[in-house]
Amino acid sequence: FIRFFTNYFLNWYKFDKLQKEEPEQGDFDLFFSQFFLQKVFVPLISNSYPNIRYITLKIMILIFENLDALYDHDYTLILEKINERIYDKDEKVRSQAIVALSKFQNDNKTLEKFVFLLRNDSSALIRKLIIANISGNESSKAHSYILERYMDKSADVRKEVYTNFLGRKFEDLDAFRKIKNTLLIKILYNGFLLDRDLSVNESVFKLLCKWFKKCDLNLERFIALFKIETFFKQDHVILNKLESILQNFINLYLLRSEKKQIKYPFIDWDDVF
Repeated sequence: FIRFFTNYFLNWYKFDKLQKEEPEQGDFDLFFSQFFLQKVFVPLISNSYPNIRYITLKIMILIFENLDALYDHDYTLILEKINERIYDKDEKVRSQAIVALSKFQNDNKTLEKFVFLLRNDSSALIRKLIIANISGNESSKAHSYILERYMDKSADVRKEVYTNFLGRKFEDLDAFRKIKNTLLIKILYNGFLLDRDLSVNESVFKLLCKWFKKCDLNLERFIALFKIETFFKQDHVILNKLESILQNFINLYLLRSEKKQIKYPFIDWDDVF
């Protein structure tokens, strides 16, 4: 039903757009603003049944992904109603509200709400979705709050920090330029060597592999990313953590490269030393 309803809407929208030569509102615009939003969207998104609220948000997300633009009054109304749902008592409704709100990240208050929920929402799913849905630009402004989640009580959220945030939000090796190196080492150490969840350990290993390959499997270039010279004399604790990370990573990489040379290109001990 959701897909059928949305496809009907979007086909009408595309047809109306092709037919319309003047910049004035077409049939679809009038229907969307004066009937759908006021008579359908507003009542349904506030419905007492969680499934109705959930489906309404699901439909709106699919529509947002295909509309070129919204009129200011429509934009304001939709944003207001979605903001109400991010505090919904039902987790699955809140989850869809987060995804919907991520389409409005040009709004200055959206990031503030994401940060608040990231630090205060009791649902691991919500915290994970926020990390996954904050855009690259916005995540750079909020990265200190996101990085706090490496100590989250949920393994799924901790894993999201490594796989989605550090692994995908930063292009190439930008994480080393935008995050303080001692903090990055601390986070990697916790996830790779201290975390009791094997899936988190594996996520950190894959992240290190990704960075290692960006350095063309050159260990000297890889180590240089961590800028040891900036804390070599002052912080022996961090230095010891980095040493432990590198030793365990290289040992595990070499072990796996012997078995899966395609996925982990082989490097011999002479190259390492």
